Amino acid sequence: MPFVLRKIRKAKWYKHENVPWLKVDELQADVLGDLYTENNALSVWLVTNDKSNLQRVAASLAANCEHLSNLDYALLNVELIADLNIKIVQKGGDSADG
Repeated sequence: MPFVLRKIRKAKWYKHENVPWLKVDELQADVLGDLYTENNALSVWLVTNDKSNLQRVAASLAANCEHLSNLDYALLNVELIADLNIKIVQKGGDSADG
């Protein structure tokens, strides 16, 4: 099965010492900032099941960055998305790789 990739800020997805009230497996509210939408859609990249295009996708995302930094991302199996009855629509993006 292929994957969908979403750029995230990994540090927001782990328990942080400044938010000691979080329980195990709870997330900071700041993770929602990584899931911003436009026109009621969440933009993701499709990564092949063998991940052969992962480096190309990462390079495309990095090319849109303004500063040098780590490129954090999450990969989800497309099956998980389908199980949630979320519609996936393929269309070109605004990166150099489209």
